[in-house]
Amino acid sequence: ENRQKKMAVVTQENDINFDFTVMEMMMIGRYAHRSLLTDKSPKEKEICRKALKMVGMEHMENRSFLTLSGGEKQRVLIASAFSRNTELIVLDEPTNHLDVGYQFQIMDIMKAQKQATVFSSIHDMNIAMQYCDYIIALKKGNVVAVGTPQKVLTVERIRDLFRVKSEIENLGQGDYYIRYLGAV
Repeated sequence: ENRQKKMAVVTQENDINFDFTVMEMMMIGRYAHRSLLTDKSPKEKEICRKALKMVGMEHMENRSFLTLSGGEKQRVLIASAFSRNTELIVLDEPTNHLDVGYQFQIMDIMKAQKQATVFSSIHDMNIAMQYCDYIIALKKGNVVAVGTPQKVLTVERIRDLFRVKSEIENLGQGDYYIRYLGAV
């Protein structure tokens, strides 16, 4: 089976220099699911529109991708990944370039995914603490911890991994907040 049908990848940076519309970018993402005969079918476009609506970009479908801001491009690429209905979605810093409100919106969408496993690199430990079910902590390419956010993101481990002093506040109902206190 085609790898593109099983996995979607969104990188942190994109170097797309072709003047495609947002809808054309979405349709390119769905390429593995189409035959030549269904190239621009209404069903395919509706799948793309639904994904664009999920990230608040439905009004931009006819706009040139190149004219979008960094955050808007990121949202389109994430929508494209979700439109593919894959088993696995790999996201490299999905909240990169996004305003705070859109960071939460994208993370809420990822958390709600039931049809796909979402694997993501995240450097914002508060977002990781709030949204991730499991965390794999890496240091110099080696796995140093695996588990729930509460088990992996400890004051000691944050100090070791990021060279910062921190404290973790329990906000109740399973919510935590990491306060950074400065460099070690």
